[in-house]
Amino acid sequence: MERTLVILGSTESCIYLRTVSRTKKSPARFFIPRDDLERLESSRYITVRDLDSYATLYYREDLKTLELRLSWLSEAPDGSLSGSAETVILDWEKFHTFVLDSGYYRVETASLLSLETDFLPVLDFSDPGAQETLRRVLAVPGLKRKLICALRDGFRWSGSRTIRFFPDWDPYSFLFEEVGPDGRKGVCGGLTLRNSGSLKDAKYSVTT
Repeated sequence: MERTLVILGSTESCIYLRTVSRTKKSPARFFIPRDDLERLESSRYITVRDLDSYATLYYREDLKTLELRLSWLSEAPDGSLSGSAETVILDWEKFHTFVLDSGYYRVETASLLSLETDFLPVLDFSDPGAQETLRRVLAVPGLKRKLICALRDGFRWSGSRTIRFFPDWDPYSFLFEEVGPDGRKGVCGGLTLRNSGSLKDAKYSVTT
């Protein structure tokens, strides 16, 4: 299983990180406020937003690990939107030591190698219809968060290279097709917003 190098840095108020592996690297640095990290050890779970990207951190006290789920979303100069997701598992003690030491200015940077990592496919929204649907979803704050969580949790497909999205008849839903490592088409289905008449109670689900 491919391992990922997590490059850590620090400021007075934040910890930031980048990820690098043989096949990909993160599109930007992700900043996590120290105030949020202080809550992690007691709450075991936090979700952090940095611009349009999200990170979910799980502290597993029984395993002494930190599971870091990153959902990246970015806009290219031509206005097209793309995203990717990755999960990295780190040694908790090493990560926590860096957070503490950097707070006392003993260290400024560190590099941690993941214990294991899941390869997650590229999420391709380049289709013009998918772009239009995505912009419509991102314009609704509560719906935007639900979509990002569905993309993060619903497409943890280690055998896929790309998931291509297309518009569906519902203005907030998508069709998708899988592309495997060999370039062949795989599973097709929908990322459907259920109960879209009430956006507060609506929820995305993956159907095949």
